[in-house]
Amino acid sequence: MHSHDKAIDFLKTQGFSVNKETIFSNIKGVVKFIEEIENQSFNYATDGVVVKVNDYDLYEEIGYTAKFPKYMIAYKFPEEVAETKLIDIFVTIGRTGRVTYNAKLESVQLAGTTVSAATLHNADYIREIDINVGDIVKVKKAGEIIPKVLGVAKKINNNK
Repeated sequence: MHSHDKAIDFLKTQGFSVNKETIFSNIKGVVKFIEEIENQSFNYATDGVVVKVNDYDLYEEIGYTAKFPKYMIAYKFPEEVAETKLIDIFVTIGRTGRVTYNAKLESVQLAGTTVSAATLHNADYIREIDINVGDIVKVKKAGEIIPKVLGVAKKINNNK
């Protein structure tokens, strides 16, 4: 086989379930495709698309960086960010004695799940983002997994 689309076709004949693929003749088509699907919902979790040269014979010519092939790239969609109210700040102590600060949040839907708590990392981070109980905060899932408070969307309480 000399192309990715032929390899995918073979996998299909063997009964494997594969994601939809689309072949483009130029980068403009790729950009338009990404813009169109960026806000679509899928019946599975996804954080982006992989753009890959179809012709295997070009791989050696295109080459590699120190770590990655140059003939493919992962395009990550912007992470979903939600706003919600900070209800409380609480501390957890891990088995090694490490102290972690956490946010108790008004529940919000984020990346397909309900989020009601998020990491605040440490006391320095809390001071750096100037966060207080009662504030409306911006939250995202770091790597689509760990809820994290990014900062304040709207200051409500400056007394704590």
